Amino acid sequence: MEIEIGDFVLEPYDIDNINHRYVSVVLDNDADFRDYVGETQHLVDNARIKQDRGFNDQTFIIRKNMDYLGILSLIILDDKPYLTIGIIPEKQGLHYGKNVLREYIEYIFHEYPDYYQIFVSINPHNEKSINNCLKLGFVQETKTKYVKTRD
Repeated sequence: MEIEIGDFVLEPYDIDNINHRYVSVVLDNDADFRDYVGETQHLVDNARIKQDRGFNDQTFIIRKNMDYLGILSLIILDDKPYLTIGIIPEKQGLHYGKNVLREYIEYIFHEYPDYYQIFVSINPHNEKSINNCLKLGFVQETKTKYVKTRD
């Protein structure tokens, strides 16, 4: 099921969709993304396995109009929701990541009232992502873990 949030559409990952595969291949070839997050197919496979077990894990391709921008995953670890996002390099620096996170966090807090916090893990060398999360109200808990609490 597609989710519309603000100016963005989140499309459930579909390996048969050429645009989804394009985003996956580009991110898999981006050393920074791959080295910290791993391969995109791993995110997709883990989400599907956990959905089958009743978890809310989801993996989406981010689209704005007809531009495919990146991938967004909701992963449940130890009963805590974690977000993973990757914007393809050619679309980085245009605030898409920060804006889609802002919209998706609002969506999660609305749709999942039991989640009062959302977590992200950020490579400590990724200063842009750290600054974006801090601007969105995340607070650093450890060297790599940040948390945002429901308002």
